[in-house]
Amino acid sequence: MTERTAIVSFFVLMLAGCTSASHPGPSMKKKGIVIQPISFDDTSRVHFVQQAVSEFYHCPVYILPPRQMPITFVNRTKGERYSADSILRWLSHQKDDSISIVS
Repeated sequence: MTERTAIVSFFVLMLAGCTSASHPGPSMKKKGIVIQPISFDDTSRVHFVQQAVSEFYHCPVYILPPRQMPITFVNRTKGERYSADSILRWLSHQKDDSISIVS
C-alpha cells in the first residue's frame, strides 16, 4: 500500500459535536470524535492524528480497532481511488450503538 493510499484510507468519524450538554449530570453521554483506521497499521501516526484532532476541536478523541476495507470499494478506472459514498455507507452499518453520526 502506498503512502498516499494509506493516508486516504485513514478515516475520521465525527460524532455529535464536542460541546457539553446544557444540563450536565450523570446521564450525560460522552461526546467526542472517533478515529477509525481503515487498512492502516501505523499506530504512531494514528496517535499523532488523535492528538492533533483533540487539540483542534478541544474534545476527547477515541481510536477504534483497525478494520480492513472491502476490496470492492477500490475503483481502478482512473488509477487507484476509493468510493467515499460506499465507505460511508459501510461505516454507518459497522458502527456500534455508542456512535451516533458517521460523516
